[in-house]
Amino acid sequence: MAKSSVKGTEGKHMKSLKKLLIIIPVICGIVLFVWMKSTKQPPARLDHKERVQTVRVISLEKTRVVPRAISYGYVEAERTWEAISEVSGKIVYMNKNLRKGYFIRKGELLFKIDTTPYGLAETRGVAELMNVDARLKELAQSQKNTQRVLSIEKKSLTSAAQELKRKRELFDKGYISASDLEREERIFLTHQTTVNNLQNTLALIPSQKKALLAQKKSGESTVTERRLDVAKTEIYAPFNCRLSVVNIELHQYATAGSVLVKAESIESAEISIQLAPKNFLNLMPREDGPMIPEVPNMEILRQAIGITAKVILPLDEVNQIEWDGRFSRTSESMDLKTGAITIYITVDKYASWKAATSAYQYVCGGGTAGESGSGSVCNPQKFRA
Repeated sequence: MAKSSVKGTEGKHMKSLKKLLIIIPVICGIVLFVWMKSTKQPPARLDHKERVQTVRVISLEKTRVVPRAISYGYVEAERTWEAISEVSGKIVYMNKNLRKGYFIRKGELLFKIDTTPYGLAETRGVAELMNVDARLKELAQSQKNTQRVLSIEKKSLTSAAQELKRKRELFDKGYISASDLEREERIFLTHQTTVNNLQNTLALIPSQKKALLAQKKSGESTVTERRLDVAKTEIYAPFNCRLSVVNIELHQYATAGSVLVKAESIESAEISIQLAPKNFLNLMPREDGPMIPEVPNMEILRQAIGITAKVILPLDEVNQIEWDGRFSRTSESMDLKTGAITIYITVDKYASWKAATSAYQYVCGGGTAGESGSGSVCNPQKFRA
C-alpha cells in the first residue's frame, strides 16, 4: 500500500513539471514580444540626393547629310530579244559571229532563210493579178461594144415598130395577108428581145466588175503577204546586243515560231534591289516635290522621289569599275514574303564596245546590286545598292 501511494505522488509531480516546461517558454515569448514592441524605433528618413557624374561634352554643328541605304539584288539587261522565225525554211546564210557570247551590232544580218517557196508563191500571185487586170479591161471593152450594139438595136426596134404599125393598117384595109403581118410581128419581137438581152448584159457588168475588183484586191493582199514572207526570211539585230542562246545552225530547217537566238542589250542594265520601307522613306526628300497628277507618269515620280545611285563592280581587292545609275521605277507592290519595297536602278552605257571585253563580261551573267539613295554597288556575285 505504501509503495502504491508513493508512485501516485511521483506521477502527479511529473505532470506538473511537464506543464511548467510548456507554459514558461510561452510566457517568456509573450514578455519578449511586448518588450520589443515597446522599444521599437520608427524608420529613419533619408533625404534624396541627385547623383553627380562627370561627362565629356562635344560641340556639334548643324550640317547637311545625304541619306544612304544599302541593299542587294541581281543585275539584268534592260532589254532582251528572242529571234523567233516567222516563216519556215532552210537556213541558207548564217552570220559568222552567231555564237553564244558574241557581240552583234544593230542592223546586222543574222540569218537568211531560203526564199524559193515564197518567191514562187509571189510569182503566182502576180500572174493572177495580171489575169484579173486583163479580165477587167476585157469587161470594159465589152461594155462599150454592148452599148454601141444596144444603140443600133434600139434604132432597129423603132423602125420595126413603125413598120409593124404600117402593116397593121394595111392588114385592116385588106391589102396584105395575115402571114405578112405575122412575119412583121416576129421581126419586131426579135429586135425587142435583142434590146432586152443587151440591157440585161449591161446591167450585169457593174456586179461583174465588182467581183473582179474584189478578186484583184484579194490577189494584191496575197502578193503583199508573199512579199512580207520574203522579207521575213532575213532576220536583223534590233539593237546592239550580246548573244546568250543560239539554237540553229547553217543548212538546218527552221520551223515557224521556233526561237533561233536570244540576245541581251548592252546599252543599259537594270538592277532590282529590295529596301525595307523605313530605309526607303529615309531616302525620300524632306522638301515638297512636284505635284503628282491623279494618273501620274513615271517621270514625275522619279522627280518626286529624287533617288540617285552609284554602281561599283569590284574586279578584285584593288581594282573596280564604277557606273552612275539612275532610279528607274518601283515595283507595283511590296514583296509579300519579306515586306520589302523593290526598286529598279538603271545603268546606261554600262558595256560600251570599247569596254565590252573587260566590264560587260563580269556583269552580263548576273550578279547583285547595291547602294541606293545616293548610290548602288555591284559585283559579279552581289550588287550593293
